[in-house]
Amino acid sequence: MGKYIVPIVIVALLLIFLVLQAFGIMVAIDVFGSNVFVKLFVFLIFAAIVTTLIVVLVQRLKEIKEDDEDDLDKY
Repeated sequence: MGKYIVPIVIVALLLIFLVLQAFGIMVAIDVFGSNVFVKLFVFLIFAAIVTTLIVVLVQRLKEIKEDDEDDLDKY
């Protein structure tokens, strides 16, 4: 069970960091008066990073599950 917790915690921390970073960039864009396209571009970049993190997490959890099943077959 502990094998599942570590990847989830790491991804959760990265997601918190990315959300805070995106929020800071969006606030800076508002302060300096950039247009909507810059906001959209920044949003799409961060959305792609978040999506990638979640996909990789799901793949890693599947990989851990398969490794656990293979280990039981060896004995």
